[in-house]
Amino acid sequence: MFVQKPGRARPNVANPRAIFYISAARAAKASKVLAQSDAENAVEAKKDATVAMDRPVAEIITAHCKPLVQDELYDNPASDPVCPCKTCLAFPPATRPAHCRCSGCLPEVSDELYAPLPKEKKAPNEIPQSQRLTKPMKAAGIIQLQEFRLSIWFEGSDLTQGLTPLEEFLPDVIMQELMDRFSLVKTVADVTRFVKNLSGMAGHHEELYALLVELKPMFAQMKKDKAAEKAAEKLGEQAVASSSSLPSGPNESPNTSSIATIDPRVA
Repeated sequence: MFVQKPGRARPNVANPRAIFYISAARAAKASKVLAQSDAENAVEAKKDATVAMDRPVAEIITAHCKPLVQDELYDNPASDPVCPCKTCLAFPPATRPAHCRCSGCLPEVSDELYAPLPKEKKAPNEIPQSQRLTKPMKAAGIIQLQEFRLSIWFEGSDLTQGLTPLEEFLPDVIMQELMDRFSLVKTVADVTRFVKNLSGMAGHHEELYALLVELKPMFAQMKKDKAAEKAAEKLGEQAVASSSSLPSGPNESPNTSSIATIDPRVA
């Protein structure tokens, strides 16, 4: 259970809350683990270690109040003593809410939450065909964007961004949109329109724009290579067509007529 790191949330995070996604199968497994003895669970774990579950984990999953059971399991104090380090004095840890907001005490079941999203009509592409990137170009560009995302993720502050997943710095959907609308990105301001709501990208807009500028020569070369490849294929097809129109033997030429030769000695 990934329950320790979310406890590092600081007061600058509004309503800090850790969310764990647990499948229905794992929830059923937790109930089964508690219903069985440790010996029975050990036998099942030997059969398939991938579905094994410790009893404390099962207790947290099935608990009505998750923090309460977690405190009991780990013998947590009702309140932590104040840490005298500079970080905690400047950014004290978040205090417990007056009323527990875990999914057991405050269920999130809602018809609106699970209602299917309405299908949106795909907007027509306003970019001319000649200016669009091909699939290989987009794939190559996304690889570069993924490496860029990883670099800024490593540079991120553990204090303010330690809980931010890698994908949240530059989501895959934004990278795909940058590739789909690559020809429209001509200034840093154009880049900002794509990433202005991404906190992890703050201070990196110019770096992202510089990367996109560096991709232009690569895309131009890929386009050139593709054109040369198509030209070579066309020449090959023409050569095959020309060779198939030639006669296969001397007696099959349409311009050749049969000529009878007479030996003068016989005449």
